[in-house]
Amino acid sequence: MKYKALLLSTFILIITVGLLAQTAMVNVPGRNTISLNGQWKAIIDINDVGIGNWAAIWKDKTPKSKTDFVEYSFEGGPVLNVPGDFNSQLPELNYYESTIWYKKTFTWHKNDNRLFIHFGAVNYKCDVVLNGEKIGHHEGGFTPFQFELTDKIKEGENAVIVRANSQRVKDGIPALGFDWFNYGGITRDVHLIETPAVFIEDYFIQLKKGSDKEVQGWVKINGANSSQKIRVQIPEAKINYSIQTNDSGFAEIKFPAKFLLWTPQQP
Repeated sequence: MKYKALLLSTFILIITVGLLAQTAMVNVPGRNTISLNGQWKAIIDINDVGIGNWAAIWKDKTPKSKTDFVEYSFEGGPVLNVPGDFNSQLPELNYYESTIWYKKTFTWHKNDNRLFIHFGAVNYKCDVVLNGEKIGHHEGGFTPFQFELTDKIKEGENAVIVRANSQRVKDGIPALGFDWFNYGGITRDVHLIETPAVFIEDYFIQLKKGSDKEVQGWVKINGANSSQKIRVQIPEAKINYSIQTNDSGFAEIKFPAKFLLWTPQQP
């Protein structure tokens, strides 16, 4: 009996766009990344007032004169480790369910590439601010997401501020009646991702369902000039397949192939 797997000591999938090879957004470890993990400054916002314009924690105000009154400051406050939930890091946050504001500064030298900030997960609701400008919102504590910073990043020092709110709601996960605790915070890795102007956003490839002689999949390109020539290579199977993406940057991958399938006799 033959199983639908491939007897290839190294199965290599190479997808190229012009001369610039890039992996998809779903494959963050394979990208050009800079980690923002580590210690982040924090503000505990029990009543979740910092998102409005009155308290405006997201603006990261600092007093410019002795008469200026600023109620909140990241300086001199607690420091939290990222990734990690905030409940287990400070005793006073053990059963806390509301908002924590995080702040991280980093230095960036502008170039012709594009820049994204990618979060592995933030539980549960999240707002992201760069240099005092709101750049995005995400809801869902277990899904990755990213925002593009290309036109918003500045030369030199930049500050990213994240609002993480773990308050349970009746139509959220977990809802009000769940019997497990909703640990909040930036719970997975944070990375800056640098890409060329046109890059592979996502792709999928496998044997066609129900067939051991045909490969099927797709690829999605992101960029102003999304119509590109795509090349799929599987060297050990002597496959070199090319296709052109459409104006939306999408191409369906479909080609015949003869593979030596895995068996108990030839594992």
